[in-house]
Amino acid sequence: MKPSYPYKINILIAVLSIGMGILYIGKTFPGYVDQVRCPTCKFITTISLEHYWYRWCLYTLLIFSGYRLINRLLGARRLYYLFFAGITIVAIRDIIQNKSLMDSYDMVMEAVLPLTVSILGFIYFRGYYMSSLKNR
Repeated sequence: MKPSYPYKINILIAVLSIGMGILYIGKTFPGYVDQVRCPTCKFITTISLEHYWYRWCLYTLLIFSGYRLINRLLGARRLYYLFFAGITIVAIRDIIQNKSLMDSYDMVMEAVLPLTVSILGFIYFRGYYMSSLKNR
């Protein structure tokens, strides 16, 4: 009997990770480049860089993690753990700094969704991903 393992789920997670990373960077980076070209937008450009630089790093890490997961390379789980810890820290930071400015949609998108993804990701990679490694 041939062993079955959740590698299809791993591929789905990897493709979603790569897609989300490319989508986020592709959506936010051109706006920042437009601000850099503006000669009178120096203050706004500095604030945008302070807001986005670590998020761009996290989403680049997500793209790299997805690539490693698709190719079954070592270290993908640790990279995902690093991403989940990073988005948890960013979500908590956003809640602390911007709670008064957030409406319900912002609260869901900036806090609840990243924390939920982190918790589910930790659970998945702790149990199911390890079982997929055993059945390679």
